[in-house]
Amino acid sequence: MNKRGHAHRLVLGAPVVVCAVLAASSAGAREWHFDVAADGIRVGTHSVVVQGSGPRGFIATLYFDPKTNLLSRLVRYGPSPIGRMPTQVDYGDYRDVGGVKFPFEYKFTWLDGRYTAKLSKIDTNVAVDAARFGRPAAK
Repeated sequence: MNKRGHAHRLVLGAPVVVCAVLAASSAGAREWHFDVAADGIRVGTHSVVVQGSGPRGFIATLYFDPKTNLLSRLVRYGPSPIGRMPTQVDYGDYRDVGGVKFPFEYKFTWLDGRYTAKLSKIDTNVAVDAARFGRPAAK
């Protein structure tokens, strides 16, 4: 129960999968520690907040929509010579692809810029020719 007496239901698969992807995407990351907050407030809505820290000073905060259990925002902080640098990714327009919800819109924001990627199609389990992963022929 949170401070307002509302119970939160979170499917543990959602944050666990996202945390695993986050840890795998950080080069050299071997250990991440995550804590789930009972309640968080984001942009006027309630969120389930998962915070984690990893090697080399990485810190991440993940915001999940308690109604859908889908990731809505990731804020990560990476080390830099002038301190921690934040990068925010907002996820939206979730659609079903082969029984799995995928975000079709990604909004990236960092200190001096922003970028929005909108996907029109996602294919899963697509066959890829093994030759594409070989070394290029010598010239």
